[in-house]
Amino acid sequence: MTRYKARIAYDGTDFAGFQIQNNGRTVQEELERVLARLNSGQPVKLHGSGRTDSGVHALAQIIHFDLPQARDTEKLRFALDTQTPEDIDVLELELVADDFHSRFQPHSKTYQYRLTTSRANNPLTRRFSYHFPKIVAFDLSLTHLTLPTICSVLISVVAGAFKKTSLTTR
Repeated sequence: MTRYKARIAYDGTDFAGFQIQNNGRTVQEELERVLARLNSGQPVKLHGSGRTDSGVHALAQIIHFDLPQARDTEKLRFALDTQTPEDIDVLELELVADDFHSRFQPHSKTYQYRLTTSRANNPLTRRFSYHFPKIVAFDLSLTHLTLPTICSVLISVVAGAFKKTSLTTR
């Protein structure tokens, strides 16, 4: 078997998360469907570096999978990228050692919370940011709080707003 590592990006709006589950469309399911097609109809198990919740986007998630034979990596990346739905992109693909595992190799995660603070919600950013028009301006000269403390308070307020509205991180 030949092991491949890929870096993918996806718009999670219409997904029930990354990992296959019974309650909806998933990123893993879509990728495995294309991999099976490219593997003469034989199923291919895909492993991700982590899971995401419903509606969560990814800019650079690492996955890996095995195929029975070596293939040209750019042709395979192109085939995966062009045969998956528009909301999934296969950005990079490379051969890796048999003991590579996307979940257990050292990696980091960065979460971005995007807020739109305009009075009206921008239709071009509505799928990728939380509309929060009532952020209070802080006058640092009138307070004894340090900037890190104010940022911490603001993050708590924003996180609470996400929780109250049942939104997931995006």
